Amino acid sequence: MVSRHVPVAVRRELRREVNYSCAYCGTPLVQYHHIVPFHEDEHHDPDRMIALCPTCHAEADAGTISREKLYELKNNPAISDLVEHEFYFESKQRMLGLGNVGVKIHDGQEGKSPVLRVDGETLIEVGYVDGVLQFVTNFHSKDGRGIAQISNGEWWVSTESAWDMEYKKKTLKLWSSEENLAFAVRYDPETDQVDIVGRFHSNGKRVIVSTDYGVVVPELNFSIRDLAFSIGDGPGAVLDI
Repeated sequence: MVSRHVPVAVRRELRREVNYSCAYCGTPLVQYHHIVPFHEDEHHDPDRMIALCPTCHAEADAGTISREKLYELKNNPAISDLVEHEFYFESKQRMLGLGNVGVKIHDGQEGKSPVLRVDGETLIEVGYVDGVLQFVTNFHSKDGRGIAQISNGEWWVSTESAWDMEYKKKTLKLWSSEENLAFAVRYDPETDQVDIVGRFHSNGKRVIVSTDYGVVVPELNFSIRDLAFSIGDGPGAVLDI
C-alpha cells in the first residue's frame, strides 16, 4: 500500500515546475493535487500531479477544473516569471518586521531560528536557506491543538479548520474567523524587507502582532514595541515570552 504522504523530492519538483506558486491562480502557498486521483491509482507520480493553492485544489477535486486544463497548466502555469513573482526573495539587508519590532538576521545565519516563542511554543521561525529568506509559521486553536502551518511555501491545515486566503502582488493574507486567527506577510521591494502581522494562540493565550502595538500577550500583561534585536548571533537571541 502506498503512503498518502507525498515524498519530499516529488513535492520539490512539483513546486519548481509551476514557479513555486499555484499553477492556476498564482497564490504562493500550495498543496499537491493528484490529477489522476489517489483512489483510482495509488501513486505519487509527478507527471500526474500538480501544485495548487487550497482553494484551487478543492475546485480540482470537485471537477470544476478539468484534468485537461490541469495538464495544460503544468506546462503553462499562472506565474511564468519566477524572478518577478517568486514569494521567496533574496533580501540584501536581512531584516524582518514583526509588527513594529525589527528583527535582524545575522549575516552568518543559515537554516532557521525561532523569532517568536510563547510558553516554549514556537510560533514563527525565519532563516536563510541557500541564501533565500524563508519562514515557518505555526497556528494553534484556543485549546492548543496544531491546526495549520506555513512551511517554505507549503500550506498544511486540519480538515476541522476553515481558512480564507488572499494574495495580491507581494502581500499574502490568511485568516480563520472561527478560530480568531490571522496572518499577513508583505514584501516591500523598495525597502527590501518582509513585514509580518497576525493573531495567534499559544497554550490558551492570545498573541497579537501589529504595526500599532508591536507584540502583545494580554493574558501575561506583556507588550513590546518599537525596538530591534538580532537572531543567529548567540544563544537566546529570540523573542521568548
